[in-house]
Amino acid sequence: MLLYYTIYIGKTNMQQWNRAELGKLAGKYIQGKATEAEKQLLQEWYNAFDDVTVNVPADSEAEEMLTEARMLFRLQQTIEAEKYKPAPRRIPAWLKYSAAALLLGGVGLSIFWLTRPQPQPLTAAGKTPLHKPTIVPGGNKAVLTLDDGSTVILDSVANGTVTMQGHTRIVKNKNGQLTYDLSAAPNTGQVSYNTITTPRGGQYQVILPDGSKVWLNAASSLRFPTAFTAKSREVSLKGEAYFDITRNAAQPFQVQVNDMKVNVLGTQFNIMAYEEESQAKTTLVQGSVDISTAGGTQPKLLKPGQQARLSKGGNLHVVNDADVDEALAWINGRFYFNDTDLGTLMRQIARWYNIEVVYEGAVPPEKFSGEIPRNSNVEEVLKILKLSNIHFTVNGNVLTIKP
Repeated sequence: MLLYYTIYIGKTNMQQWNRAELGKLAGKYIQGKATEAEKQLLQEWYNAFDDVTVNVPADSEAEEMLTEARMLFRLQQTIEAEKYKPAPRRIPAWLKYSAAALLLGGVGLSIFWLTRPQPQPLTAAGKTPLHKPTIVPGGNKAVLTLDDGSTVILDSVANGTVTMQGHTRIVKNKNGQLTYDLSAAPNTGQVSYNTITTPRGGQYQVILPDGSKVWLNAASSLRFPTAFTAKSREVSLKGEAYFDITRNAAQPFQVQVNDMKVNVLGTQFNIMAYEEESQAKTTLVQGSVDISTAGGTQPKLLKPGQQARLSKGGNLHVVNDADVDEALAWINGRFYFNDTDLGTLMRQIARWYNIEVVYEGAVPPEKFSGEIPRNSNVEEVLKILKLSNIHFTVNGNVLTIKP
């Protein structure tokens, strides 16, 4: 069966553009060696296409030229400053993203390296729409549940003291982070617990009483004491979080997530353990962690760059050469896909944009590779589906994928 892909073209005569020459210019642009005249030529070529869409055969010369050259140039645009960059100082340099080349999807040509999100979507006529889209990217949103069951909506509360929890002062600092001030807290031995919860379309950062930092992804929650007074520092996680733990050999840090326990002294790691995903994944960035399970599986000691995967059936195994870029993309404000199936991709999109995804029939088998800034408007994100000939409709916040 001949696959078709949606390509954006205009009224320009395609043959006036030399594909090989454009490829060379794009390569020079990647390396920062393009002259102003060459940049202008690329820009003129890029601007020659409007948002009229046509379908062309996937193996045609037009498809090759339009997709490879145009999208290659597009991915080289300067990446805008991210709206949310947690702890850039602590992320190793080798985790930086590389706008290097177009990637081929598993079933078809799924090229969607959209690194230049538009601040406002354009209509086919090139005019700014009168109304904002109903589906917007997520942001810093969370609810804090105190020990007595009362709640505080963190994204609407002003900076400064949020509340007192016993003798502990809970503060929202100028960076919007939730912090715990124990300077006036006597060591009474009494422990209160708080839970911070992010909704779909939300994310948040909390600095724990020991100074450890935790970034929560969308649809996640973290339960923790307002003071670490026990022999170990224990917290419970649902969903996904990135941890930067303050080292304290006398008081190890432990994360309980579903049937898995992560034992830490001081390190940086990511845990993804959404209920709807087939595996819970712990990815180590720095230091070392020890993974154990409720089923009594032999504990696994992780080294940097390794990932522990726990299946629903309780099978725990370690991947030595894990795709750390993919695991940590979200804390750098990006989606990153590497031969990712459509179901997994859409679950991530659904959690961040707070949408419901419905399938009419079986889930299409296409796979995807590339990255998208998480502050992209939804129109940019949905182009990844159009480029792979995935048919869908959007009604409110419900996206229906059709056969």
